Amino acid sequence: MGLLAAASVSALALWSYGCSSNDNPSSPGLGKADPGGTFGVQAMVHVTGAGRVLSAPAGIDCPGTCASILLFDPSSAAATTAREVTLSATASAGWRFAGWDFESIDAPGHGRGADPCQPIVRRTNTPSADPSSNVIKLAAGEQDGTPPQGQDCAGVTKVPLAYSVTAKFVRLDAPPDGGSEGTPLYACPAPATGRKLFHKGGRLLWQCDSSGQSTIWSGDTSGAATAAQFASAASIQAFQVDPYASHAVYQTGPSEVYARNTSSGTSAVRALGTVPTTCSALTADGLNGYCRSLDSLFRWPLESSATGSIVATGLPSGSDLTIDGSPATNVYFSESSSSAGGVYFLPVAALDGGAPGRTPVATGQVLPLLGYVSSTTAYWQNGAQSIVSASKAGGGAPATLQSRTTGIRSFVYDPLMARIYFLYAPSTGAGASSIEWVVSGSTVSTVTKSGLTNPVALAVDGSYVYWLSGDGRVFRALK
Repeated sequence: MGLLAAASVSALALWSYGCSSNDNPSSPGLGKADPGGTFGVQAMVHVTGAGRVLSAPAGIDCPGTCASILLFDPSSAAATTAREVTLSATASAGWRFAGWDFESIDAPGHGRGADPCQPIVRRTNTPSADPSSNVIKLAAGEQDGTPPQGQDCAGVTKVPLAYSVTAKFVRLDAPPDGGSEGTPLYACPAPATGRKLFHKGGRLLWQCDSSGQSTIWSGDTSGAATAAQFASAASIQAFQVDPYASHAVYQTGPSEVYARNTSSGTSAVRALGTVPTTCSALTADGLNGYCRSLDSLFRWPLESSATGSIVATGLPSGSDLTIDGSPATNVYFSESSSSAGGVYFLPVAALDGGAPGRTPVATGQVLPLLGYVSSTTAYWQNGAQSIVSASKAGGGAPATLQSRTTGIRSFVYDPLMARIYFLYAPSTGAGASSIEWVVSGSTVSTVTKSGLTNPVALAVDGSYVYWLSGDGRVFRALK
């Protein structure tokens, strides 16, 4: 078969989300499978639900051993035999296989250099495989990666091709997926108007307005338990749950801003403070909550009784606000204009109460509305017509990922899959809408769910895409 070596791998940083019961938490990093071998497959497998994944050649048996390096003979003489790793997924009794997810992440590997040149970091690859088939093949090979900063590692930066895959299993009685909405997980008391939906830490949070009352509800992603009331007021003008924070932030009445930890329905509500007028947007990192109001930016600490303050002035008109990590390095916002809009950021270190100069990510945009900022890229909508991305540092031409005449209602970024999921609703008619996804660098979209009626908000987790309908019902479908 041309297989040289196989070695189980434990790496604290890499496998922390995996399913291996044999991982060694004291392991400092990746071990060498073979002192000179870099032609092969470094496979990282995760399982959701009840099932098992086996590899051929042997090396993966997950749950159990979920990470392995398998090395092959790279010589031309061995090219006549298959140099690949086959993964086979088998569901447990009462469950069914629901497909694979292929993640694009930074993966540390071990090259041929000395210890100062380890680890070598590269992006994982997407296999040429049908994600709906229970058997997939991972091609062997080698790729160049990045050594530790400041080290001279010329000629020793090659490592095996890396793959990070998730096998998904669902119960046989799980809600069916297809062209209809099926049974909702939750429903706001009728009559209701759905507003916003977020996913955080295995829970969903959504906002509905009903009979003169605005309510934020919370429930687990299975829909097995009754939804709990997270916050309620005569009016909730702004509500946000950011991926980098454990708190939801919301504004009630004309001026009061609150924060609450999303981990349970019993966490204390923290009154952050008041602002002179309505927050057009809210955001939070792990330390602070932020409010964009008129031309000013307010900031409050989330976990202390210290009062907040204005930390920046001179902001343009707009209705978005987001951050790039926890703690945030920069605060991002847009200038809303039908002809000369733009996306900008302010360094958190420069927020001293004055009017710091803003750095452009992109200008010449049409009614931009920010959706997500990753470690490298900012994503936003231009009205209902397009989804756009650009380097968050600015200076490069924005890339249009999706362009429609109208109907792009909202989108979310899925960091696990490096996909952008969006709602396409050309009308509010029955069955006229769909959920689709696209990846950076491509304009070809894939339909995840069709036949939807008036969806207004979207969220994702590792296995499902969730949506909130205009009448306040929450649904889900496999990604």
